[in-house]
Amino acid sequence: MTPINALSSGKVLGWRYRQTAANPRNAWSTSMLKMNVGFVDRVVRVIVGLALLSLFFIYPGAAWRYGLLVGLVPLLTGLFGTCPLYTLLGISTCPARSA
Repeated sequence: MTPINALSSGKVLGWRYRQTAANPRNAWSTSMLKMNVGFVDRVVRVIVGLALLSLFFIYPGAAWRYGLLVGLVPLLTGLFGTCPLYTLLGISTCPARSA
């Protein structure tokens, strides 16, 4: 199978692509970047992430403070609005869009 035929068949190295109205050809679907975190969830994540990161800077001499860097995870997922774990589990806290 030639590379052109592989692209038109919908599979390239196990990845699938979805044709969209904006770009009907070779529009790769990346479900990891779809927004799946709702507004309240995002606000809570940002607050928790900032709180944990602020503790990292408040206690500069503590050996356990590097564990607080885990606050980057909720902060970034809250800012970007997507959570990889939610994607793997099929969870979405975004409100359903009406068509």
